[in-house]
Amino acid sequence: MIETIKGDKLILRCNHASKDFLSHITKYRINGAFTDITLETQDFIENKYSSINLEMCSDESLRALVDYMYNGILEVDQRNVEELLKTGDFLLLEDTRAAILRYLQQTLTNENCIRSLFQGRLYCCNLLVSSALRYLKCHYHSIYEENTSFGKIPYEDMKNLFSHYSSIFIRGDSEPVPVLTQSVLKWNEFNNIPLDQLWLEVLQHLDYDRKYISLLPLYLQSKVVDKPDSTAPKSKRLNQFLIAVAFDEKEIEYLDLDNIDDGWNILTEIPSMRYGLCGASLTTSGNKIYITGGVGSGGIMKPLKRLLIYDLVCNTWSNGPDMIQARRCHGSCIHKSYLYVFGETPPIGKIQSFSYLCSTELSLMCLNNYGDYNHREDWTLDYNNNWIRFEVERLPRDHPGFGRDPRGYILIIGGKQESNGYLPMTEVLLNDETYGNKWASIGELNKARASPGVSSSMKNGTIYVVGGKGSEGSTEILEQGSESWKIISNISLKYPEQEYVSAILNR
Repeated sequence: MIETIKGDKLILRCNHASKDFLSHITKYRINGAFTDITLETQDFIENKYSSINLEMCSDESLRALVDYMYNGILEVDQRNVEELLKTGDFLLLEDTRAAILRYLQQTLTNENCIRSLFQGRLYCCNLLVSSALRYLKCHYHSIYEENTSFGKIPYEDMKNLFSHYSSIFIRGDSEPVPVLTQSVLKWNEFNNIPLDQLWLEVLQHLDYDRKYISLLPLYLQSKVVDKPDSTAPKSKRLNQFLIAVAFDEKEIEYLDLDNIDDGWNILTEIPSMRYGLCGASLTTSGNKIYITGGVGSGGIMKPLKRLLIYDLVCNTWSNGPDMIQARRCHGSCIHKSYLYVFGETPPIGKIQSFSYLCSTELSLMCLNNYGDYNHREDWTLDYNNNWIRFEVERLPRDHPGFGRDPRGYILIIGGKQESNGYLPMTEVLLNDETYGNKWASIGELNKARASPGVSSSMKNGTIYVVGGKGSEGSTEILEQGSESWKIISNISLKYPEQEYVSAILNR
């Protein structure tokens, strides 16, 4: 079976499916599920005059599935997805059922999130349930304001959401406590939970200040006064995700920087990535992800011209205009509101080089991070927009990670050497007014690693080093003002020994 998602539509293609379908029909025939049994299935040849009636299935969905089994194509969209899922589940078409559930998981929206949560539980799909709950946390503010089914969120889910309410997304122009309080009271208009119970299991988790007391029903206001640890929130929310993608995979993992204890989770999957991120370049701007080039169409190492764009707010992928030149193993970045790509496509075959493109305060810099151990090629744009070699020496290493620190300076993290294996060393390119450009150490990592993702948040001044070979799936941070790296405990990436790229995504 081949699955393709185009826009908001799932297209399934399957060869030789009629034999499998008829074998399922045989089971129902034996068990007397048909009101009119005239179907001949022993030789997988049906009587053209047969009439079959299946209870609980719509004519349209059954007809579509039968056509799919013979023609090999099924189109699923938001209008027919529930009926097709119900009928496919009734007929025990496991692959079709699983594909439709994956489609629901990948097309969550503010409108269908709550319904998809119920569908996931109905069809025992833990992935859909967890994805719908994560989507609910990430888009809570909009769902509360826009979705008429907001009151149908199960009580247990509301309790779990508010027990870790710092992970619930509230837009930066709003105060969390008033929005969350109003949303709970609106939700309870539909559910009628007793106020004492609502306070004990939901509302008391919020940090109420005296200025917020009037938002509560009069009966609950005295409980805030008696609350011993009633304090205002201690720090401003970042409203940022640290995202990461393993080199051979298509899942985008994310770490909520406001709720790190939740660990790494799956945000979405990159569509049409047969060989994973391999050879593609990833960069972000605001709440959008941009993926350029890569390999996989028309040949395992053939470069592509594609541009894919993911919108976090809408949870949708779209195709941007094709690049002029097909590229793989290239760098990309957003610079002065433009998306730049750099790096020629190497000859088809083994990957010999990989470029990292970075936007500095004034210009662009391109660094090479694959190749032999002593050779490197770093380039920068001069004032006439000509690429010139950047001759400042740095530590010879292969497969380091590149990124920017919160000030905008370029970072080189980890890597490997032929004689020393994986490296813990870190460097930052400083632009010193007295001594000019120079590379300086910023301490050693706790875990030596090659090809980690490197990102930093300008909101909290923290540098993040994500995964890489030798990392055992760990994530290290260097906090603003600190002189030593530390590993974030009790969290691990999905692919502990793969190369990673990472970026900051605003919520």
